[in-house]
Amino acid sequence: WLSHPSRSGRLRSRLATRRSPSTGARRRTTRRRLMRRCIATLHSTNGGFAPVEVGNVLASYWPREERMWGYVMPWQVFDLGHNGQDATQATFVNATVLSLSTVEHIGYDNQGADRVEGFHVGMDEAGLEAWVRSWDAGPALLARIAREATEFLVTFPVGFNPHLDTVVARTPWLRRMARVLRRVDAANRWEVDPEARFDYKYDYRDTYDSEYVGYVYHPRLPEVYKRAFGQR
Repeated sequence: WLSHPSRSGRLRSRLATRRSPSTGARRRTTRRRLMRRCIATLHSTNGGFAPVEVGNVLASYWPREERMWGYVMPWQVFDLGHNGQDATQATFVNATVLSLSTVEHIGYDNQGADRVEGFHVGMDEAGLEAWVRSWDAGPALLARIAREATEFLVTFPVGFNPHLDTVVARTPWLRRMARVLRRVDAANRWEVDPEARFDYKYDYRDTYDSEYVGYVYHPRLPEVYKRAFGQR
């Protein structure tokens, strides 16, 4: 995750204590408690105002009776799928921002507002390059949140979006804000990686079936990526 340096110690102490048993009900309870602690921390540091959320994720763990219309949290949420609000067009000046496992999808595997049919339909060489160039949208949004927001907490899985990992790892001022958590064992215990490494792998089978993961392994992808960003 990335967080504002002035609050990173407080946020890390909450996230690093995450311990989720394997049973579904207890895991959901643990996640809900974690989310409420994150909200309470950001709420207190923002003078009592609720944070802006990029990606409607908290609603998945929040009691239904506390959501608006059953699926949106009662504060500003940017989510193209749920309310049509586009975070890439928003300003976060003086805002407190929370984003959980969302920024890695922006420009990478979300459909977005400009390509409602998605990137996985009828892709040719030009389409492949357009898709690769769009990968900058997530890192650009993350950098803007980090520059504009008063307080923020942004999380994403290392290894899922290699371009996002590369940008954060090779941008010194973003790297200084980053904390990397790694799972210790099958009991789902976690710890902070003291080296904050970004070379962890991600098993796409945890997220997609073979029909939708194919373009990540396109044989021309390294060449197209080098053409777009000048590096492999």
